[in-house]
Amino acid sequence: MKAVLVWAAVTALACAVVAALAYRTGHTSGAAGVTAEWMAERAETARATLKALERRIEAETKLQETIDADRKTYRARLAAVAADRDRLADSLRHRPERPAGGADLPRAAAAAPGPAACTGADLYRDDAQFLVRLAADADQLRAAVWHCQAAYDAVRAQLLQLQPPPSAD
Repeated sequence: MKAVLVWAAVTALACAVVAALAYRTGHTSGAAGVTAEWMAERAETARATLKALERRIEAETKLQETIDADRKTYRARLAAVAADRDRLADSLRHRPERPAGGADLPRAAAAAPGPAACTGADLYRDDAQFLVRLAADADQLRAAVWHCQAAYDAVRAQLLQLQPPPSAD
């Protein structure tokens, strides 16, 4: 009976050692598998991040080039407006000035059969110069609005290109 007990103890001890080794081997290989999966996931995330950064840098470069070109066009428009304003103002040098005191203005409005309005050619120098400056200011504002809209449209187009396509969930 002693031999059976020894044999049972040895068998139990062998089973315990085998179980411990199996557990340790399984734990080690499981940890290695999880670590490998985690490292693969990190590598994939790093690749996706790098790709997104490259796309962003490319889009930023394109956007900066577009905005620089728009600024150049905007400055050229402003220069053209200023040149036109200066040319027109210079052409008005020989017009008569408005008389002092307004002696030639009518005292009251009256219905007359003749023409009651004047054309731009009939304006005095001060009035014509004022209108030239006013028109130049309007043209500058028009150019500024165009520039803002072009910059907004360029940014919007780049952002739409950067957005990922909608998922089919």
